[in-house]
Amino acid sequence: MAEIDPALIVFLVILGAAAAVCIGYAIHRLAGIGASDSTDEQFNARSNAQDEYMREVRHANMKHLTHKARWHRTHMKAQRMLRPLTVA
Repeated sequence: MAEIDPALIVFLVILGAAAAVCIGYAIHRLAGIGASDSTDEQFNARSNAQDEYMREVRHANMKHLTHKARWHRTHMKAQRMLRPLTVA
């Protein structure tokens, strides 16, 4: 079995660390953590129209989920009522 060169292991560790730093920075930037200057604060800023649209979408989704849950509960109750009783 061939052994891996120690220099290659060091290179891969450094490459992995660099990737971890890049991913961390991307998450930090998108989450808006520690925004210090005005350009960073405006990076994730949403307009009022977008906020209103997202409110409408959430409301519609909640209505749909509520309707679906009620239908399922009613349907399952009807199924239990129609199921014949078995006596062991």
